[in-house]
Amino acid sequence: MQVSILTSDNNMFDKFKDNLLRQQDQVEAKIASIDLEESSIDDSIPESSELGTASWQEDVRTSRQAVKGELLRLSKQIKNSISKMNSGTYGKCEKCKKQIELSRLTLLPTATLCIACM
Repeated sequence: MQVSILTSDNNMFDKFKDNLLRQQDQVEAKIASIDLEESSIDDSIPESSELGTASWQEDVRTSRQAVKGELLRLSKQIKNSISKMNSGTYGKCEKCKKQIELSRLTLLPTATLCIACM
């Protein structure tokens, strides 16, 4: 039977939480950067630009929105993990309710399922 990282090692739990908080800050900074770049791209290219500029702008906008979507998804996962830490349920598999493997949480601190339930 595995022991929860919450009860076995507070230092490790703190490291997980610090790592998640740091990741959240980085994700939020990247989202803000994308928003800033998005607003500046429309202002930087005059209307009389070469053919294909509008298509290029749309490609860039689409790519940025895809990246932003992934960042927002990651932000939601991080916030969910931090919420679980605060409620004492972090590291428990959402399906079988057993402890998620420590090696899995180390590699993917936002994991919600153990390897057996994936």
